[in-house]
Amino acid sequence: MNVINIRWQSCLIFCIALIYFVLTLIFIGLYISKSEPISPQTSQLKPKPIHSKLKTTDKPEIRRSQPPISAWKLSSLVKFDLTPRFLYNGGRKDAKFVIGVPTVVRATGGNYVLETINYLIQRMSPEQHSICLIVIYVGETSLEFGKYIVRELRMNHAEHLKSGLIDVIAPHLHYYPNFTQLHATLHDDLPRVQWRTKQNLDYIYLMSYAAPKGSYYLQLEDDVMPNEGYLDYMEKTEFMHSSFRFDQQPDWIVISFSELGFIGKLFRSSVLHSFVTYLKLFCDHQPIDWLLQSFLTLQSCRWDSISKPDCQREFESRIIRVDQSQFQHMGQLSSLERKKQHHKDHFFNQNLERQRLPHLRQPLNLVVSHRNSLLRQNLDLQPGETFIWMYMPQMPKIIENLITTQYTSSELRIRNHNKTAKTLSEFSVQLVEKLPILHKNATSTKLCGFVMSHTMKDSDNFMFYYIKEDSKDTLSWFRRFLWAKNASGRPHLDWLVKKIVALLLYIA
Repeated sequence: MNVINIRWQSCLIFCIALIYFVLTLIFIGLYISKSEPISPQTSQLKPKPIHSKLKTTDKPEIRRSQPPISAWKLSSLVKFDLTPRFLYNGGRKDAKFVIGVPTVVRATGGNYVLETINYLIQRMSPEQHSICLIVIYVGETSLEFGKYIVRELRMNHAEHLKSGLIDVIAPHLHYYPNFTQLHATLHDDLPRVQWRTKQNLDYIYLMSYAAPKGSYYLQLEDDVMPNEGYLDYMEKTEFMHSSFRFDQQPDWIVISFSELGFIGKLFRSSVLHSFVTYLKLFCDHQPIDWLLQSFLTLQSCRWDSISKPDCQREFESRIIRVDQSQFQHMGQLSSLERKKQHHKDHFFNQNLERQRLPHLRQPLNLVVSHRNSLLRQNLDLQPGETFIWMYMPQMPKIIENLITTQYTSSELRIRNHNKTAKTLSEFSVQLVEKLPILHKNATSTKLCGFVMSHTMKDSDNFMFYYIKEDSKDTLSWFRRFLWAKNASGRPHLDWLVKKIVALLLYIA
């Protein structure tokens, strides 16, 4: 009887071990065979289908074996694996502008990303093709969508793939955490929290990959349309705001070329590391555009002065908002299920060629804005220390008269930031006899977009400013201002009357 008991126990142990081994093999087989996105259900946009439809599942599987978001944060801060599982790499590393375009599979099978890439490439000049890198980030763990994009690009943009203009990447299989363990924040329902958290993780991976590959990083979406001459506009805006600032002014962090969300945001690559680290800490708490605002606020203001006007002015000096948007949103449905997206950027492609920056709308506002900057930083204008942003398609006749009849040419000069490596002698500046024909955003010509200062030897400084009216053959609205010793931008009335009379006599 004892012998039978011993054999029965051995058989039981063997059966348990066999069952455990079989279950392990089944689990491993299922784990390897599946490659659906580790993400919540994404959007139902209705873009135009492109060539063929991609098969998607209605409810992508979320693997519960993945680590929770807290463990993901800790591991990503210590060691962040940037080796893409899918990569088409053209080898370009030293670009001036890296353009990030994240994309995901749409349930309809079509996708806007190829149309967006077509616009981006077609509206670049041949010279700009050589200084840019477009990085398409496929926010899926399935390789099918990434391979589909590369096939289409090879059909339509083989030359640009070969030259290194385009990279296509996707994260490794275990990049995304377990989204089912997220907690609801901002009174949002759990699907929305999962959606915006996954979107933040896509931005983190994309920006981390792009940062070492260029000097500037431009964030776009996969369903946007750029303006004609968008890169030329961006280059000139960046040059002016980087080169022409007071020494005591902090550098800008972001230039916003769109009013919508996180679209069209230009960063220096040098600040991306700190911004990405900030995103890792709070990726599951807030959407990306709010995280950008809090990131800028913390670098601009004291915590006890966030609601004060000085804080707002400092904040606005770190994020530059251009007056004319360069990117328009094309999609009608959000990537979040059942969310419709009807927002359009009303400043896109508007006929604003008479000015590029908001503070140029009124001459007096321009003077007062500089006065506020000076007073806030306890600075005073010294004789000969004035500057003004101007656009000069041609030499105005009144300035020609001032040069020939009143002042020497040495007193009319172009000034540059004293610490910048790029000087205006290297920046294209030309004067023409006839007014050039400009596109709506005035970016197709290099005759626009530089700084001019009119400096006098006297104790007071005169600043000259003009804007282009709708008239096709004249320049008018010419203004002349006195900046008195007390930094007041408002001239005395008798001085203004005399100058207006003199100007009318000259024109007559």
